Amino acid sequence: MSVPVRLTLLAAALLCPAAANAMDDTLRASSRGPMAMTLCAQNSDGSKIEGTSEFCKANGYDKLVAAVDASFAAAVTKAPANIRPLLKRDQAWFNEMIQEAAYTVEQADEAELRQNLADALRRRATALDDLARGFGRDGLGGAWANALGGVTVTATESGSYRLDAELNSDYGSDKHWECKLNATLKPGADGWLAGVTVPTQPSEPGAKPADPVSIKLRRQGDTLRVVLQATEEQWFSSNDPDCDHPGQITGTYFASAKQDGTDKVDTSFVTPTFDCVRPETATDEEICADPDLAANDQRLNRAWKALLPRLDDATRRALTDDQRHWVSSQTLQYPEFLHPAWEKQTSAMHYTVSGRDHLNSLQRERIALLEGFDDKRVGLAGTCSPTMPSSGSPWTRTVRSTPRAGNGGRPTGRVAATTRSAVTSRAPYSVQASRARIRTRWSAITPCSSSIDSTTSLPPSARARATATSRNASATSRFLRPRGCFR
Repeated sequence: MSVPVRLTLLAAALLCPAAANAMDDTLRASSRGPMAMTLCAQNSDGSKIEGTSEFCKANGYDKLVAAVDASFAAAVTKAPANIRPLLKRDQAWFNEMIQEAAYTVEQADEAELRQNLADALRRRATALDDLARGFGRDGLGGAWANALGGVTVTATESGSYRLDAELNSDYGSDKHWECKLNATLKPGADGWLAGVTVPTQPSEPGAKPADPVSIKLRRQGDTLRVVLQATEEQWFSSNDPDCDHPGQITGTYFASAKQDGTDKVDTSFVTPTFDCVRPETATDEEICADPDLAANDQRLNRAWKALLPRLDDATRRALTDDQRHWVSSQTLQYPEFLHPAWEKQTSAMHYTVSGRDHLNSLQRERIALLEGFDDKRVGLAGTCSPTMPSSGSPWTRTVRSTPRAGNGGRPTGRVAATTRSAVTSRAPYSVQASRARIRTRWSAITPCSSSIDSTTSLPPSARARATATSRNASATSRFLRPRGCFR
């Protein structure tokens, strides 16, 4: 769809009904909020205070916070316009992390914790000073950093690259993730460098071996995009003693200091259908950060524009309404899995691997639907699947075209033996799960010409599938209408 149409659908999805006349802070792009750190301007309960908190004054944090703010202001002015929102998001994430850690420090009142918080602020100011000097790097080689850690990329004689990553995030209390990993990556036809990690094996007798995980990286303009391609079991926990939790490896990294290497790579910025200089939502920011997500957005746009002229007026109106709800579900998708509410103890942490993975899956499912839409289907016969996003393993239903005796002439259906109910596996929101069960839309499908497989990258967890199904289905499933090709 064109940019004006997309903005119209997004506005309608977010602003209606009238009771929800303002975008929720969790959905809004982080780059559109204030950038000043809140550490010394809030109480431990999150309430604002006048002036500087006594907690900050007593520990000298006010001066350290001022240094971080000054370093960020200098760095963000040097960032290219389309990278500036991503750097702002990175700073917002650091602010969120340090605020969580400060709550623990203030409550525990231990000297070691107070010193750790001060060290984290000093490291951030130094890192931002390095980032300010790093914009304009030509190749992949060198150090790259963000609020959650950093990576180093080194070219090898064979034409491949070695990736060394070290992530270390501390949100206070026991909310602390560490991960060190390395991998050898080779260029692929799709523009990415890809490979698998080389895990350190546990030394305990009888311990389960640590599995290698697929990983890839690519330049996205003046940033380095790293994507961990793992199942939820792999990224949620690991038997690698050097990487107990790789759930934050996926991310946008910024060049740390000026360090041009001899390697020259494509540094173009893959643009979606909207302006990455002014992203509206958190999902928009993530799409702008990732070349694949941006390409998916463009492909969705082409599929939408190609499909509409083929439809009759009634189907076009129905699909436009459906698309409005899908836009709303896409806006919800990334923040929902970035901060999963069902992880009650750690939801404040940034689940970057999960957030990106679920957004990518949602886009691919919609591409499959639009590109393979069967506008020539007549009758009920065929295999049907719901259009609910990110359900993991879509339910299927085979409808017989001939009536069975004793049923009053009505066609009968049977649920395929291989199907499984995502909702019944685990549904944290029972009311929405119930709605999802009764408001499911079935879509008639036929074999698609598209090569995309919409389910290969979905995590296997029934929990994540159930949550996405229950919440997004209740937001998008409003009409029981036949839909198009979906696989």
